[in-house]
Amino acid sequence: VAAALEQIEDGRRVQVTYMHPRLGKTTYRGVMTDKFIGASHVQSYLDVQDCQRIGRRGNLRELEPSKRLMLAFVDEVRELPDEAADCGGGAGRRSRSRSRGREG
Repeated sequence: VAAALEQIEDGRRVQVTYMHPRLGKTTYRGVMTDKFIGASHVQSYLDVQDCQRIGRRGNLRELEPSKRLMLAFVDEVRELPDEAADCGGGAGRRSRSRSRGREG
């Protein structure tokens, strides 16, 4: 993970697969603003701005101005292409009946 993180420049959009102590495995997306790689993964972290927590189905679950993610809990980090700016929150995936129970 540290080697992949070193290849990504600050200011780039990233997606981080993270094993959260309380939430379990979750995904964060945002702009990486800072990273520190210390002597061990316990000391290392990355800061993400405009951080989106994405649910298992790809829906936006939470939005935070900034988040510090500890590398000890990071499973994967990868750079996102610029067009991945939205969270891909399932638009168009669900259908809802407009006229259910309605008589014309």
